[in-house]
Amino acid sequence: MSLLRSDQMGYYNIVMPRESAWEILNELGQLSTVQFIDQHPSESLFQRAFSKDVKRTEDIYAQIQAMEIEMQKYQKRVVKCSDIKQYFDNLRVYLNSRGKAEHTYINDVEEEVSLKYGQFNEQQFNYDSLIARYQSLVEYRSVLRKCKEILGDQIYFRAKNISTNPTNLQDITNQASIQQNEESQDFQDGSLTYLAGAIDAQDVLRFKKVIFRATKGNNWTFTSDILHEAVYKGGSFNMIRQKLNRICDSFNASKYSLPQDGNGYSMKLLEIENYITDTRNVIIFLIQLKKIKKKLITMTRQAINSILDDWVLMRPGCNYSYIEELRLFVLKEKLLYHNFNLLTQKYTIFSGYFWCPKQQDSVIYNALEQLRIRKPNIAGGQVQEVKIPEDLGPPTHFRTNDFTAPFQEIVNTYGIPRYREVNPGLFCVSMFPLKFGIMFGDIGHGGALLAFGAFLIHKGKDLLRTPLEGFYSIRYLLALMGFFAFYCGIIYNDFLSLPINLFGTCYKNVGEAETEQIEGCVYPVGFDPKWYIANNELNFFNSYKMKLAVTFGVAQMVWGIFLKGVNCVHFGLWVDLIFEQLPQMVFMFSTFGIFLYFQFFKIKIKGYMCFMFIFKWTIHYQEGYMAPSIINQMINLPLKLGKVSQTGGQDTPLFQNIEFQEKLQYNLLIISVCCVPIMLLVKPLVFLCKPKKKSEAKSQQEQQLLNKEDQDEHKHVESHAAAGHGHSDDFGEIFVHQIIETIEFVLGSISNTASYLRLWALSLAHSQLAKVFFEKTIGGGIAGGSALQVIIGWFIFLNISIAVLMCMDLMECFLHALRLQWVEFQNKFFKADGYKFIPFSFYQVLLDSQNEQQ
Repeated sequence: MSLLRSDQMGYYNIVMPRESAWEILNELGQLSTVQFIDQHPSESLFQRAFSKDVKRTEDIYAQIQAMEIEMQKYQKRVVKCSDIKQYFDNLRVYLNSRGKAEHTYINDVEEEVSLKYGQFNEQQFNYDSLIARYQSLVEYRSVLRKCKEILGDQIYFRAKNISTNPTNLQDITNQASIQQNEESQDFQDGSLTYLAGAIDAQDVLRFKKVIFRATKGNNWTFTSDILHEAVYKGGSFNMIRQKLNRICDSFNASKYSLPQDGNGYSMKLLEIENYITDTRNVIIFLIQLKKIKKKLITMTRQAINSILDDWVLMRPGCNYSYIEELRLFVLKEKLLYHNFNLLTQKYTIFSGYFWCPKQQDSVIYNALEQLRIRKPNIAGGQVQEVKIPEDLGPPTHFRTNDFTAPFQEIVNTYGIPRYREVNPGLFCVSMFPLKFGIMFGDIGHGGALLAFGAFLIHKGKDLLRTPLEGFYSIRYLLALMGFFAFYCGIIYNDFLSLPINLFGTCYKNVGEAETEQIEGCVYPVGFDPKWYIANNELNFFNSYKMKLAVTFGVAQMVWGIFLKGVNCVHFGLWVDLIFEQLPQMVFMFSTFGIFLYFQFFKIKIKGYMCFMFIFKWTIHYQEGYMAPSIINQMINLPLKLGKVSQTGGQDTPLFQNIEFQEKLQYNLLIISVCCVPIMLLVKPLVFLCKPKKKSEAKSQQEQQLLNKEDQDEHKHVESHAAAGHGHSDDFGEIFVHQIIETIEFVLGSISNTASYLRLWALSLAHSQLAKVFFEKTIGGGIAGGSALQVIIGWFIFLNISIAVLMCMDLMECFLHALRLQWVEFQNKFFKADGYKFIPFSFYQVLLDSQNEQQ
């Protein structure tokens, strides 16, 4: 069974010639069954043989991603691939139709991507340059006009004759460029200089403050808005002009030279107007070019839209864009070359090792055979299973489906199971939702969660690419959590804090405040609704849920210890089984856990503490008779050596035969105490004896060898002492480790049992919250007889129940169930020191890439 233990792994050696290496690895990558082992773990990625090929694919992929970003700017829709398997089928057909070797396709892809990427960048650069030029000239014109308004007409129009003849286009271009006037421009009295330009409107206030502080007030500044920018016009002394220039540069402000007279002003303005007209015509032409229909786009590769449309088109037989096809192929090639780096190359031969589940090795052999038949002109590779090295542990692999995957992921989040050890994920399928249901038990809330889970299961893959896509992978988990919460709600007979009177009641009213049980009446399922109006309702349910939580917790921990024994038997760890697992089980038997006794030649299993719970439930204590306190009974077990007080009160004995109870508890105490030194000492002593014999035999061999070579006896003594010292260190480590394990188990048996009380605490909190919400909303309206208050209260109750109970409390119960699964249960047998089997899989890598982009 795959879910109980991980798949058995095989260790394989592969040898292949360089000429067919690409085809063989390409075939293995499509199988998703092998995990290559790095043959050069000490080498960095840059020192590997195929590091340049990996870098090459990364560069191509970066160019494709850059093009996708540009497509979003131009509102080009890239159709993603929804079926990776169909993509591989289409790719195989296309590569076969090329008439070239398949591994050369990456060269064609690189050439095409680089060409189109370069063409796009060139066209985009030209387009951006024209736009920037146009905006700069418009800005320059606005600055000139605003400066005229600020300085007045008399500044520019003192000259009698104004020339309006513009210069040629080259001169206009040189004059319109953004420049800094290095010379002082004195207008009236020669004592002032002017600096004009444009700056973002949001930076105007800060710009003025900085200039004022830099010039110490020796400056006057005017601003005027033009669209989203502001024109600044400042006058200052020549000596601080350089400082102002640096300030303008820091604010990314544009600076423009001002004409010195009216003739120059008119000439400059006319030149700018003419150039703006020419630039506007070019831009209009480009905009019209971008809107040409697709049938005309193929006629030119010079326009931006033409280039982009070539990328978003679909090849015949494909339902995804061409750029998406190239992106997936480059990802595939990158993974292939990465696995090439894990192999060893000697001359023209590649060799390496990989892991593969043994039940799937036939798939590899068949695939290589089919490759040889399809391409008989290339040499095939050789795959052979070899012995697993002692210092190498196999990876862990479980075959999961949509139902078991979320439960296995809960286990893997804590730690990957060790190879072939018992998998907690199998028991997580039932135990985790049950723990959640005990805490979240409510017919209404559990039923709502169950209905939501059933809805998700019914929708299935229709949830993909919708707002509910995140629930797709956990739909079965939510359904099971809702089922167990609904089931526990039936046991509690709790529906939104109200009992349901389905089967009547087994109590009849006697007087005004007293009830009497109907003789022979047993309530069929769950609790009698009469308990919810009893005076001791809270105490009764507290007692029941607390005992239920402890009983469930002890049973789960004992099951965990049993699974530890199963692991010991499987791995042949007989010392751990006899001197660690069995004493742990006996310790739990004699304290919290299980008490064995024979009845009619059949072994019955009861928990001593849990047995006291059940035994106490079966006894009907009459009025005036104090029921025994199990807490006091357990406390007296170690403190009073099992003695039972005969003074009455809460120390009342559980059994009528006090002598039997004292003798039983004393024997259980002695057994539990004797288990501790067995767990602590025996395993390290066994380890000490076994290596000692090996060390003595090794020393004798060394002595014979040294005598044969006539070596000095002193060297032999040093060698023997060194061997003994190493053995002592190993024993010390084992002993310290065993001390920690023993202390952790003994104290953990107490703390873990107490930790299961969270089942009771969360269940109580959930029921009491629901009760308070009902009483403060709907209950108040019912008691007051107000229909309006009931309607308003129902709306409030519904919203607060969804927000607090169905969201916050649900998450709280989930996290507490997670803690009990990880710590209290799994630490009894779970090592969690394995590593996951990650196969060389094109399909998985491309699928993960698709999920990341969604």
